[in-house]
Amino acid sequence: MDKHKLKFIFIKLMYLYGAVADLLILLAYILYTITDYRIYIDIMGFPIPTIELKVILTFAFGSMMGWAILLFWGFIKPLKYKFTLLLTSLGLFFFGFISDFFIYIPYSSIYTINNALSQIPLRLLLGIAFLLAYIFGFQLKNNKSLINNKKNQYNTQTPNINHINLKKHMFIQIIFWVGISFCSITTFLAYFYFLGYDKGLVVLGFPSYSDENAVAVYQSIAIMQSWTVLLLWSFHRPYLRRSILLLTALGLILPCLIYSGTIFLIFQATPSLFTYVIFICLIIILMLAYLFARLKE
Repeated sequence: MDKHKLKFIFIKLMYLYGAVADLLILLAYILYTITDYRIYIDIMGFPIPTIELKVILTFAFGSMMGWAILLFWGFIKPLKYKFTLLLTSLGLFFFGFISDFFIYIPYSSIYTINNALSQIPLRLLLGIAFLLAYIFGFQLKNNKSLINNKKNQYNTQTPNINHINLKKHMFIQIIFWVGISFCSITTFLAYFYFLGYDKGLVVLGFPSYSDENAVAVYQSIAIMQSWTVLLLWSFHRPYLRRSILLLTALGLILPCLIYSGTIFLIFQATPSLFTYVIFICLIIILMLAYLFARLKE
């Protein structure tokens, strides 16, 4: 078999593996939340389930769901969304090397060395594999035998600015910045929460700081950082990458609302009303920006 086709198959397999792995982690979150069943959760270093932890997992659930959908999207159009492979690799390196050691020091009573050693080698290996897939995708981006395939073809030309309503163009880019600001501020507040300063996230409905809650918040940090970079990447070519707006609204934020509603129905525990208002407003404006980006003039 041609080496280019082998590389292409490897790229698609990495997308598929990442998406399936994220969905399995989501399943573990759901079982942990609803039934207290701890499949895989013990390895991840989660403490014994509490209502507070289940509320915090609202945000981890949305982040993981969004990234799973993004990787499935990349599986369908592997060369168009190859940047996702790089972000996934960087997220795994962050978790597998820097962050795991960082949290082991202050939270060693909860997140043990056995938790870290059981995950760090796998995360580093997967980080290298995703990075290799991204490099392969970069090498294949001009391969006509693959790009000319109708299923994987995409237009790389930016629409002529003379044919675009400039007000709509500015609106779309502003909404990208709204998404960037939301993800970056949330990540910033999560780091402060992690260090014991919980005022920012408490406003969003998070429970007060505890070591157990801090370890749960940690699970969302890498994905939120990666999503911020993804929105920055999309901002520079908003029409070609408008689908990221749709994915952010329906893949990242909507699952947070659904999961939070489930927690409320079962346990009568939920983030604050302020959080719901922010989520609903974000979904509306992201969807409007996506529709405007489709209606080019």
